[in-house]
Amino acid sequence: MRLLLTGIGGLYNYGCEAIVRGTHRVIRHFIPDADIVYASPRHESDQKTIADLDISVVRREIPKRFSPSNIMRKLQGMAGIKKFSQFDSQRSIENIDAVFSIGGDIYTLQNRRGDYNGSIVQYTDYCLSKGKKLILWGASVGPFSSHPDIEKLIINQLKRFHAITLREDASFDYLNSFGLNNIHRCADPAFLVEPGLIKTSTTTNNLIGINLSPLSALTLNRHMAEVLMLQSQTISKMIDRFHVDVLLIPHVVCPEMSNDDDLGYLLKLAQMVNKPQHVSVLQNAHDFIETKRHLVDCDLVIAARMHCAINAMTARVPTLLLSYSAKAKGMCRKVYDVDDYCFPIDFCSSSEHQNGFLETVEAILSHKEGIYGILNKSIPVMQEKAEFPIGEFTIRQK
Repeated sequence: MRLLLTGIGGLYNYGCEAIVRGTHRVIRHFIPDADIVYASPRHESDQKTIADLDISVVRREIPKRFSPSNIMRKLQGMAGIKKFSQFDSQRSIENIDAVFSIGGDIYTLQNRRGDYNGSIVQYTDYCLSKGKKLILWGASVGPFSSHPDIEKLIINQLKRFHAITLREDASFDYLNSFGLNNIHRCADPAFLVEPGLIKTSTTTNNLIGINLSPLSALTLNRHMAEVLMLQSQTISKMIDRFHVDVLLIPHVVCPEMSNDDDLGYLLKLAQMVNKPQHVSVLQNAHDFIETKRHLVDCDLVIAARMHCAINAMTARVPTLLLSYSAKAKGMCRKVYDVDDYCFPIDFCSSSEHQNGFLETVEAILSHKEGIYGILNKSIPVMQEKAEFPIGEFTIRQK
């Protein structure tokens, strides 16, 4: 069988790398002889990142910004005609038996205006029209209830998928309410990456790892410089209060996209913390696995990127998830079975929020052994749910 993995922008996002690695492991378990193809818009660099895997990396054909199709779409938009650009070439499914849509949150609203990924809807409609098996893989979906017209369109399409594996109970319950019978609970494929690399001791290293992203900062509706200042002040207070060093950890590295580049953002943040001798930025880890090797040295990881949180929790490091969407809350409850280890991304926006955040950090640091025990029990369960998301894998079935 020839299986296509598509739907992500590149492995510069270590979470996307983890999804590809975890998905490869699942497919190899159930279909050892499958020919796995990953379509990447950055296929040369991505090929190097996963050179250790037997995956064919091909160019994901995406129209350029000033391509004729995009220019026409913009002109139609100016005339009041809403038209989605064709994001993926239809050639991508030639000689393909099944398409795995691996972008974890493709089927969600992008903002309060009700924008959604219309291009992926067109692409998946095309795949279905050609009789390809279509799997939405390790996903978060919806909710679209604030926009009933979009909800109807999306739900009717999802009913036609061969299988949908959902990494959060909230997404499962949402689609189950519409009577979908092709949905399956799972855990994120990232839980399967380098499972043997774990923290083996709760010995204190006086080190807190922090992942913050410009993408999450944009949700605060403040100027970026103001967000950086508030975050730096909170980190300074943390250093003073707990007598720790801080390691700032990027999980997306993409200098040409400043609004999505954790490394550039964290370098700016480090310069603003008034305790420079206690702050460093991780710059010598270039992928998901190398990053994990540094995460295991931390007493606590505080993460805005969900896959950074998964990376740390899988390594058995007590982790506080910073929430700017429902998926962080869902993941926290899935792993810890409580909401106590999730805090809003606006942790720095007021004195009240700062105090609440620091009290939460203190509670985690004072109960590290207990949290370590929780992770030792819950992570193997997550890994089993990730590796066997459909029970009996059905891609071979007609």
